[in-house]
Amino acid sequence: MQSVLLRKDILARLTATLFLISGLAVAMHFGTFL
Repeated sequence: MQSVLLRKDILARLTATLFLISGLAVAMHFGTFL
């Protein structure tokens, strides 16, 4: 049961990191576009 929670935590961190990276990429893209 604990391993499942740990996996969910890792997945949540991965998705959060991906969101941050994609957000930064979009911000940089629009920054150079403007």
